[in-house]
Order: sequence, then structure tokens, then C-alpha cells
Amino acid sequence: MKARDVLTVACIAATSLTAGSIFCFPLFGPALTRDLGLNLTQTNTIWGGAVLGEYLTGGIWGLLADWYGPRVLSISAGLLFLVGYQLISHADVVALNVDAITDGGLEGGDRPMAWGMFVLTVASFAGIGAAVAASYFAAVTASTRLFRTRPGLAIAGPLTLFSLSSLFLTSVGITFFSDHTSGDLRAPSFLSFLGALLGVTNFFSAIFMDVKPPQEKAIVDGRALEWDTDGEGPHVNERTSLLSTGDREAHEATVERPLLPGVPDSQSVSAFLLSPPVWALGLLMLVGVGAGEMVLSSVGNMVVSLLGNHTAEGKTSPSAASGVLYLAAAPGIGPIALSIRANQVKLLAAANTLSRLLGGLLSDVVAPSATRGRGTGDFYASHQPSLMERLAGITISRLTLLLFAILLSLAAYVWAAFGMATVDSLPAFSIAVGVSYGLVFTLVPAVVVASFGTEHFGRNWGLLTYCCAVGSLTYSLLYATVSDAVASREGEHRGGHSSDGSPAGSGGATCLAGPACFQPSFIVALIGMVFALVALLPVWRSWRSHL
Repeated sequence: MKARDVLTVACIAATSLTAGSIFCFPLFGPALTRDLGLNLTQTNTIWGGAVLGEYLTGGIWGLLADWYGPRVLSISAGLLFLVGYQLISHADVVALNVDAITDGGLEGGDRPMAWGMFVLTVASFAGIGAAVAASYFAAVTASTRLFRTRPGLAIAGPLTLFSLSSLFLTSVGITFFSDHTSGDLRAPSFLSFLGALLGVTNFFSAIFMDVKPPQEKAIVDGRALEWDTDGEGPHVNERTSLLSTGDREAHEATVERPLLPGVPDSQSVSAFLLSPPVWALGLLMLVGVGAGEMVLSSVGNMVVSLLGNHTAEGKTSPSAASGVLYLAAAPGIGPIALSIRANQVKLLAAANTLSRLLGGLLSDVVAPSATRGRGTGDFYASHQPSLMERLAGITISRLTLLLFAILLSLAAYVWAAFGMATVDSLPAFSIAVGVSYGLVFTLVPAVVVASFGTEHFGRNWGLLTYCCAVGSLTYSLLYATVSDAVASREGEHRGGHSSDGSPAGSGGATCLAGPACFQPSFIVALIGMVFALVALLPVWRSWRSHL
């Protein structure tokens, strides 16, 4: 491998490992709520801006990557990251200065700059969300062009590192940006650091990730025809058969693709959208990914709610607050909350990453389409079963694995809705949600490409990701609305920060009523997953022997 290729690989890895910075939101989100004087609905609206920015611009970045290559995307991502995070950091500093001037005398809703800071933060996070998509597409585009003979590795590498972004950046934040006085996160400094780190990373990567697209070849009548990289068609000369001058679409239309029940003959957008299995998969993406990202964005607030319920005003005894944990948290929930929030982010990231890797590998090895060839058009037809696989003869459908993911999330949401009372059970909850979230995000695109083919996979998968955007925004705002309503009813609003890191009388609204702050949200998530399970069962019965 050439020295420049080594640098390109390093830039792809660095870009992917830092691109998912928005998933550190549970770490610094509560600090923004407190410092900017926001309620939880406004805080989760900020998260929603990042989600919409990421998902709604994905198609645009994909087209730009095809037309101009990854360099343009890296430069754009660097600018958006740098400006976005610096603006949010500045807004946080201004809010803290106002709080210092008034000596904490203004409640969150009375702060004169709260609304302006909120609007600025939402706009900045929308830009950061767009930067996440640009950075990720730049890395994947460069990787697939560099490792064009290993497309699976080319996609799996950046995806795996992207999943680890929040774990890596959270570790950095806890290690270098904890306030030694309060034990909480120094949010302005951490946000400013993120802007500088991601800006420099993407600007530097733009130099070495400008990988040119390879010249593609099509085999027609036993002859290799080279396609122009602009997609106009193959190079034709006097030795080319007159019958071999059809365009790319005509050639691809001859590729055999087995037709599954519910899959239309037509490859049009309308036919895809009207297919009943697409609606089932779309519902699963809306609920499964939406509720999963609700946890990703709100698990930090769950920690504060559970701890606050046991430490505020001596409401409960030490035994109710799990003994040692109560004693550690009693002086102020800042230090202990930061540590637990960071642990949940790491667990979610690790579970998400491992489930994507192992779920993808397992589905490729034991799925019915992996253990037998189904035609040259099948994405997985070239897979050769391993010796252990042939000996064991194990076959598990991708749809069966999806059902497992649904049941796992159902168990987690049942516990959150009816059983969770302390932070002791949060690790198991985070792992279950992370595994389910990762499996859904890995298996649904695999099902789509195996059933509807590769020709329009980008379009088909892109349409389904809009369900993710709607679900994530809906569930995150649902969580915030419920939490604010419970806090208002119970009189459990807390905000600001005192010298020991505990909530004080100033700052934003945080629900400290314990499980009541989030139980209704998980009941809704639970109902949604039941509907997704019912919708997917007919598809499972029809496709489980094929996929």
C-alpha cells in the first residue's frame, strides 16, 4: 500500500471515529438545560434539530459525494462542526455570565437571553447534524473507492468506528473536561474542544481523502466493457459486438433477482412505497430507531431524574436509594450523575457497535440466502459457507433476528415503564436498547438489499431513513413533553448549579420525580413496538425461508 493510501486510511478512521459527536448529547445535554435556562422540551428540540439536520441532508451529501468526491464533503463538515460547536459554546458562556451577574436570581424562563440562546443552539445543532452526515458520507465514499474490491470491509470499517464515536469522545470529555469543584462537565470547554477537533480532523482529511472513482466494468457477451465514470455508458470500439452497445440500465435489467412475496415487479418509487413489506419495515424503523434514539438523547436526564428523586429534600431513605450510591450522591448529584451518564453513553455505544458487527456477520453466515445461491442478482449469493456452518447446518432468517431485536427492546421498555426505580438497573437497560438499536439498523438495510436488489438500494434505503428522522424527533419530543408535564405537576423543577454541583434554584427545568418522569414515554414506545411486531409477523412468515 502506498504512503498516500496509508494516510487516506488514517483520515478515514479519524473522520469516522469523531463524526458521531452528537451522540455525546446525554453527557452535555443536562448541562445545556441548566446553563441556558431551558425546559426539557426545548432541550430535546435541540436534539431534534441535529437529527433532522443529519437525516434530511443525507441524500444531498450522497449526491455531492458522487459528483465531486469526498473532499467537498470533508471541507463542508469541518466548517459546520467548527462554527456550530463554537456558537453553542459561546451561548453557554454568555448564559453562565448572565447567571453570575444576577447571582442566580433569575429562573430559567425569566432569563432575558434564554429564548435567543435556544434559537441559536437549535440552528447550530441542525448544522452539526448536517456535518455528521457529510463527514460520514465522506469517509464511506473514500473507503469504498479505495477498497473497491472489498465493499463489505469498506462499509463496515467506517460504520464500526462511527458507532464508537460517542464512547471515544465521552471518555475524552470525562477525562479532561470534568470540573474538579462540582464534579460536573465543563460544557463550554468541551463543546469548544469538539468544534476545534472535528474542524481540524475534517480539514486535514480533505487533503488525503480525495480518492478518484474507479472505472467500472460490465461483462456482456463475455466481453469486459469499461463504463465512463460519468455514467454515460461503455467505451465502444470496432471490436465491440454491435449487440453490446446497450446502456447500463439495459444490462442491469438482465440480472436475475428472485421475486419474493410482496415485492413488485416494477422498480419505480411508487411501486416500492406501495409494497406492504416496506410499510412494515418503515414502521419498525420509525418505532425501533425512534425510541432507541429517544434513549440515546435522554438517558442523561433519566439518570438525573432517578438520582434527584432520592437526593432532593430527603424524600427517601438511604436504603431506597441503594445504600452506598445514596451516600455518594447525597452531597450533590453533579459528580455521581456525570459518572453514571458517561457510563450509559459508553454502554450504549459499545452495545450498538458490537450488535452491528456480530449481527451483520451472523446474518451473512446463517441466513437462508447465505447458505445457498439464489441467482447472480442476489447480494449474498457469492458467500461460501464455512466448514462449521456446513457441519452445523444452522439457518436463521434475518427476519428472525429482527424479531429478536424487537422482543429485546420490548423487554427493556417494559422494565423502564413498570419496573425501573433506581439507577442500578440502567446498565442492563442501556445494553438491551443498544443491542436492539444496532440490530435494527444493520438488518433492515440487509433485508432491503436482499429483497429489492442493489440497483436502487440507495434510493430505497434513503426513503426508509426518513422514518428514522420522524421517529427520533417524535419520541424525543414526547419524552421531553411528558417529563416537563410531570415536573410541573409534581413541583419537581430544579435547575442551575450550586458550589457542590447539586441543582440549585436557578437554571433550566429538570424533572426529579423519579421514574414518573419517563414511564409514560416508555409505555408509548412499548405500544409502538407491539404494533411493529404485529406488522412484521406476516413478512417473517413469507420471507423467513428466503432471507
